[in-house]
Amino acid sequence: MNDLFGDSAPANAIAISTKAGAATLSKAQKAFNTLIKKIDVRRKDLAAWEVAIPAYQTAYTERLIPLRDELLALKVRMVLQLDEALLQKGLSQTDRDTMSDLLLHLAGPLMDEQASDELKAAYNRHVPSAPDADSEADLAHDSALLREQFEEEFGIDLGEDFDLGTATPEDLLQRIHAQAQRQAEADEARRAKRKKTKKQLEKEARAEAAEKDVSQALREVFRKLASALHPDREADPAERARKTALMQRANQAYDKRNLLQLLELQLELEHIDAAALAGLSEERLKHFNQILKDQLAELDMEIMQTEARFCYQFGLTSYIKLVPEVLPRLLEVELIKLRQMSDSLAHDFRVFANPKALKVWLKDIRRELAAGPAREDGIPF
Repeated sequence: MNDLFGDSAPANAIAISTKAGAATLSKAQKAFNTLIKKIDVRRKDLAAWEVAIPAYQTAYTERLIPLRDELLALKVRMVLQLDEALLQKGLSQTDRDTMSDLLLHLAGPLMDEQASDELKAAYNRHVPSAPDADSEADLAHDSALLREQFEEEFGIDLGEDFDLGTATPEDLLQRIHAQAQRQAEADEARRAKRKKTKKQLEKEARAEAAEKDVSQALREVFRKLASALHPDREADPAERARKTALMQRANQAYDKRNLLQLLELQLELEHIDAAALAGLSEERLKHFNQILKDQLAELDMEIMQTEARFCYQFGLTSYIKLVPEVLPRLLEVELIKLRQMSDSLAHDFRVFANPKALKVWLKDIRRELAAGPAREDGIPF
């Protein structure tokens, strides 16, 4: 939810102060202030995401994608050079096997990104089986792993009809929400079938009464604003236009059960002050605090969904806690890695011109391949 007031209200303007009331704050008053501060932090976090994501998208498109395309072209070139170098004389069968394995290792992932006729021909000369079947099997395996990760992380069953390969972040979030809704309805249906105890009935009655009280508290704040802001009561066109805009803000806040924005609007109109807040009854504060807790939970959910959509869009793991402030550094790290990978590949190309250097290079590959994982550019050392 976007802040309806922008920067018009100072941070933490809504707060109960000991200066306006008793020497110390009650438990409910402290809880009220704490919730207000937490909501203010979440608002700033969400606003930071809304600024950071477009900036990251622009930098990603202008700086990172060209480097990825350059690296992709270098990998394709490496595959074709390996294929050509295999025709050289003086290579042992071990050297040829290493080069053939390396070619397949590099070309396999490239087949889905840049499956040119030349690349396919080089791949097919070394692959023992039909490339299309292997490609489909790899895709199916990757899709199954991705599905398993999402289902484990969110604790849901996406269903066989859901295609992660073509789904958008919104599709995924809708499926998660729908699954959670169905599960909640099923749980509610099971509970409804069971005969409720007297204690359960009393608990439900208390919860219903509490929700009614909370809604009434919110409605009263809104009614006071609506009474003061009704534009039809103004004869002056300028004042009527001003009140119409304020009333629209109040309506939006009320529709979203956004108590803090209603209170901020009251403060802006000088309908409340620190003394008025300090004079709120404990019962009224209890209801206000419940509304603020709900509002805080909604903000937390919106921030989580924003982060999840960002990770999904840019292929980042959602297991890492991201904050907007780290996105520029995250992009710089990716850029550095891509440049290093391109530089490594460019260095490797030079060995193809020298048969002796090529044999030494292949020997190093076999040694490193036996000792450790692949380099980030796809070469196995």
